[in-house]
Amino acid sequence: MDLMDNSPHQWIATLSAEKLNRLNFYCYRTLNQEDIQNIIIRLHQIISKYDSLGNFFEHLYRLSDNQVPEMLSNFHQNFTDLFPQRTKRHIANIRTGSAAKRLNMYLRWMVRDDNRGVDFGLWKFITPAELYLPLDVHSGRVARKLGLLNIKSNNWRAVEEITSLLRTFNPNDPAIYDYALFGLGVFEKF
Repeated sequence: MDLMDNSPHQWIATLSAEKLNRLNFYCYRTLNQEDIQNIIIRLHQIISKYDSLGNFFEHLYRLSDNQVPEMLSNFHQNFTDLFPQRTKRHIANIRTGSAAKRLNMYLRWMVRDDNRGVDFGLWKFITPAELYLPLDVHSGRVARKLGLLNIKSNNWRAVEEITSLLRTFNPNDPAIYDYALFGLGVFEKF
């Protein structure tokens, strides 16, 4: 945040070579400085063209015949099209089987409105009924123990399987079960 003057959207929207150079030494986990700079440059291009990441997602959603999985595929393709392979691997791709946990969680935050400040409900072009469960090791383990998930790997097929079942419980908001499954999963004795 300090490197982006505590205003990341404004900082990225007005990106310059000088600003980008501030990140020359910065890395995070498996992202090196080149990966971070590639992502920042792409975000700048998107904001310059669409004004916001939300407008970009809405554009992709419309191009995808209002289908969230196709939108996620198109996001990967459009967001990473000019990236080197090293940077591409940091962005989830459901076409290669990724569960896309972070993307599904981001969608949950932006689409659902929980009136508690966790899920913001800012994006109205997708309904909560269309969301997919952000599947991770914790929620996957719990779902298998409860007999809700048969697929052994936490991949996109597993996301589709568990979300399909959760839609039978709550067709208007299957992602509502994310906290319950994740919460139980972080307790190792469950």
